[in-house]
Amino acid sequence: YGTVDAIWRAAGDTATDWSFYTKRASLSGVVATTVLYWLNDESEDCADSIAFLDRRLADAGRFARAASGLGDSLAKFTSPFGSRRQA
Repeated sequence: YGTVDAIWRAAGDTATDWSFYTKRASLSGVVATTVLYWLNDESEDCADSIAFLDRRLADAGRFARAASGLGDSLAKFTSPFGSRRQA
């Protein structure tokens, strides 16, 4: 957690809503799989690991955009529970 939190903070992330957690969870997956890939990388200057990392980051970006689009679409629907507030 400390590593991915530091990465997001260094990137200028100031989120305090639910995206704070989803960003860190997503990046944790990218970091963990990249480290495992890197441990077996025998390419010169770890070129294969860098390419692997680039692909995982691109995948994470596509997922984030798709999730955001889905959230925007779902927000257009009215709640099946009505708009009444509980006291």
